[in-house]
Amino acid sequence: MLTCLALATLFIVLTTGCHKSAVGSEIKHDIAALGSADFQTIRKAQSRITARGEAALPELFETLDSSNNEQQTALCYYLIGTIDKYAYKNVLTKVKTAAKLCIALRYPNKESINALDSESKLEIRNAIEKIRASNPAIDLRCADEVLNALGSSAQ
Repeated sequence: MLTCLALATLFIVLTTGCHKSAVGSEIKHDIAALGSADFQTIRKAQSRITARGEAALPELFETLDSSNNEQQTALCYYLIGTIDKYAYKNVLTKVKTAAKLCIALRYPNKESINALDSESKLEIRNAIEKIRASNPAIDLRCADEVLNALGSSAQ
């Protein structure tokens, strides 16, 4: 027979697991809403995702790789920057194609970029310049705003 302590422990384990599952489901729902055509739906989803903080990052990272919706992906990049400036730097420096770079920089998170240390800014600048150099025939004006935000402080 289960003791009261064992029952209490079992209850905590079960409810905590269910809560995490519900939170993950809510985050996924909110990330899906980022692809909506309705501005208010998007803004509410952004607020809820930002309020979740670092707990939302794994789902945001997953969406960067799995989504075919450019707006949703671009907003995920922005929200990663809102939640964690170094996670933002990491995802920006991992971009490998010109098309993905333009999606990543559609809504640049300038606050996050400005809050980075000089070394991190330089890493972003170098990653962007590397993509630009390997794709000289592609117009990468999408990167100009971020390069300007990085400015001389990255050098």
